[in-house]
Amino acid sequence: MPKESHRGVNDLPELMRKRLQFIHLVWLVLTVALGISALIGGLADNALLAGLGLAALPGVVGAALLHSKIRAEDLIGPFLVIGWTLLAMLGIASTGAALSPLTILFAIAPLTAMNLGKPGMAASARVTS
Repeated sequence: MPKESHRGVNDLPELMRKRLQFIHLVWLVLTVALGISALIGGLADNALLAGLGLAALPGVVGAALLHSKIRAEDLIGPFLVIGWTLLAMLGIASTGAALSPLTILFAIAPLTAMNLGKPGMAASARVTS
C-alpha cells in the first residue's frame, strides 16, 4: 500500500484564497478612502469614524486570515461569516431596520461561506440573517 500524504487535503485552493483576500482588501481600501474623504471634507465626527472602524473590521479579518502564510482553515469560515453578519446587523440597526438599503449586506456572509466551500455554513448564515 503506497504511503500518501494527506496533509493539506482540506486546505483552501490558492486561487480561492487569493480571490477572497482581494475582495477583503478592496473592502478595506474603500472603507479607508471613505474615511479619508470624510476627514478632508470636514464631515468626520466621532460616530462616523467609529462606524468606519467597525465597517473595516471584516476587511481586516479577511485580509489577515486569508494570507498565504496563515493556515487556520478551521477559523477562516466562522470568523468571516460572523464578521460580515455582525456588520450587516449593526448597519441595519443604525440606519432604519428592514427599510434600510444596507439589508443587502446580509447576502455577503452566505456568499463568503459558499466561496469557502462550506454549504452548511452558508445555509446557517442565510437562516440567521
